[in-house]
Amino acid sequence: IANILGKEPDLEVVGEANDSRSAVDRALETSPDIVLMDLSLPGLDGWDATRQLKADPDTRHIPVVALTGHAAARATDRAREAGCDRLLIKPALPDAVVEEVRALITQMGRDYTD
Repeated sequence: IANILGKEPDLEVVGEANDSRSAVDRALETSPDIVLMDLSLPGLDGWDATRQLKADPDTRHIPVVALTGHAAARATDRAREAGCDRLLIKPALPDAVVEEVRALITQMGRDYTD
């Protein structure tokens, strides 16, 4: 996903992580506009990592887009309960990921156009 987003001239990837603990640390370090959180990362799961981000005053404002292979309605409910702002079902098409990121950026009051 970082490669997909990195190819977009109006988007910048400011960090990547291989596990959820690193994702939380990276978000604290870089204060990104958006976090894309794989809910099935090793170690601390993406659900708990999202809860940590939303509980921290320094990161609670950052929208979190959950990425999961679980298409059930329960996954959507669980993502919302954890604090996720949006949910994308894997495998997500590259255009859908880019569209979701741009939609959130626009919603945050920034105007990004193709």
